[in-house]
Amino acid sequence: IFLLAIVGVTVAERSDFFFTLNPSQNICFEEILVQDIGVHINVICQSRMCSLRIYDPVGKQLYYKERDPEFDFSFTTAVDGPYKVCLINYQNQYTKTEINIRSGVDAKNYDNLVTQKKLKPIELQAQKLEDFAKELKRIMKHFLRA
Repeated sequence: IFLLAIVGVTVAERSDFFFTLNPSQNICFEEILVQDIGVHINVICQSRMCSLRIYDPVGKQLYYKERDPEFDFSFTTAVDGPYKVCLINYQNQYTKTEINIRSGVDAKNYDNLVTQKKLKPIELQAQKLEDFAKELKRIMKHFLRA
């Protein structure tokens, strides 16, 4: 198993990776997150022979889907710690892969909010800044109590 660690506690982060999975390769990405952070993961594989597994810090499997070219999953972190995203290439050939991981404010879908409240672009940006500030405050509290 090949493990890449993406270390850093984030308020809002977007990570986009483009790489090639070797034949029969298992690769994992890890990110340390605090409790109650929204996360959205999207994966696109060139082949239908990829699998995706997502684990929480205690090793509980949050998501598993086999042999599909695309995966899309959102969740809210339940506990602090490292969350692991693992991809497996079941093919005997190289597979081009794209993985997008968004967390915090970056993972939040504001489309419904714009529609419901009929927000103007400047109001939407203000709402995002407010959400960012709230999340930052929550993360700072986490570090101050640790």
